Amino acid sequence: NYVAAIEPSLNLLLLDTILSSFLVPTTMILLYFSTSATRRTPVFIMNILSITLALALGVINIYNQVCGPDCALHLCSSWTQSQQSRAILAKPVDPTLNTAFASILVLAPLFSESILVFRVVAVYPPRFMWWPKRLLVYGPIIAFKGARIANIVVFIVRWVQLNKHAYNPLQTGQDAWNLPNVKIEWILQFLDMR
Repeated sequence: NYVAAIEPSLNLLLLDTILSSFLVPTTMILLYFSTSATRRTPVFIMNILSITLALALGVINIYNQVCGPDCALHLCSSWTQSQQSRAILAKPVDPTLNTAFASILVLAPLFSESILVFRVVAVYPPRFMWWPKRLLVYGPIIAFKGARIANIVVFIVRWVQLNKHAYNPLQTGQDAWNLPNVKIEWILQFLDMR
């Protein structure tokens, strides 16, 4: 049955399209209610970049689910027919695009959570703090962000290695799920937000 074969991919496509489309009015509202002074703040710029990153993730996912090799949005042309395939059109998925999708997927939460660092700097300006208090406030933030960046880099390198040997992007995702980096990221993310 053709519908049963494409249903998982179609559900993911609908979910990603709807969630990505919510970002367009969110961006418009953010721009409408901001003043020219607030648009120059690091928090506003990071919010806009975070929304842009999420939109890019949605576009890549929609492309991965639907577009064929003759699609006008085709970004890479170095794939062969024997490489990874999509569920809807059963056409090849470029492993580079799959890696870009996974990289944005794991980097987006770290980037979005880094916006909070600017708020901490606004509340506790380092230049007005004595160095032990500065170390107490900013030390854990720097340590956890650094550990998360290192963990994500290791994960992406392992993803690229898994992606080279996988026939299907779903297989790459399932193999990557068994890596310890995912659980390490969860723990670091939990401790980073404390």
